[in-house]
Amino acid sequence: MRLAKLDAAKIQLEAAIGLHLDKASFIPAITLAGAAEEILGKALPSGQQTAKQELSQALLTTYQLTITEKELNDQYLNKTRNHLKHFGNSGVTHVDLEPETESLNMLARALTNYIMLSLPPSPVIKRGLTLIENAYQKSIEKST
Repeated sequence: MRLAKLDAAKIQLEAAIGLHLDKASFIPAITLAGAAEEILGKALPSGQQTAKQELSQALLTTYQLTITEKELNDQYLNKTRNHLKHFGNSGVTHVDLEPETESLNMLARALTNYIMLSLPPSPVIKRGLTLIENAYQKSIEKST
């Protein structure tokens, strides 16, 4: 079987969306969406920022954070994904997380990269976009 990397990313992203929507398991949704996000981000044209890069820059600028972009990514944006994906040498054997929130965040980043590539949205991808939109609307309602 020969599989294009973008097709693999789409399969992973659609599986992550399905797992999240079915509330079957947020943990594999995080790792699948993270894998898709990485592939899709690397497929973006040279010089175009990924969703994670745009988010990092916005957070660093808006909140005038005193940490580097790498520290922000390692300690916050990719922390859960990396803990779920790697055992590492730090001796850390547990991770504290909010699985549903982490899954939504990773799906949002992967879907953003997918859209930036102008790939055609499948019905599952459209469901994922609706999921993110609804989550955003709920967060606005909570803050008002």
